[in-house]
Amino acid sequence: MKYLADTIWDSTIVILLFGAVCLCIQLFLLARSSADAEAVMRNTTVTLVVTLGTCAVTLGFHQDTIAPIIGLFGTIIGFLLGQKTAETRSPFAADQKAVTNSPSSEPLPKKSE
Repeated sequence: MKYLADTIWDSTIVILLFGAVCLCIQLFLLARSSADAEAVMRNTTVTLVVTLGTCAVTLGFHQDTIAPIIGLFGTIIGFLLGQKTAETRSPFAADQKAVTNSPSSEPLPKKSE
């Protein structure tokens, strides 16, 4: 009795090859665009996580086994894509500061009679 059918292995190999080709094309395009290391890491990680997650599903793991793996992959992608530098974290920070320091946010002076 075979543990995994030949079609499952074939599908997994095709997915891995497709992911490798996508990764090579992606790295070639990122190198031509002179992207910084952070952008390369983010794009590469997303491609790898999607490819490995698809392989894990294709290999036929049980739902109880695959759920934490997909959750971990989602956490990694969320962390990487959610990281921002201090200046890009809040593009409207200057506008918010201007609104809070505007004269209209201060109480009105009392009228003298």
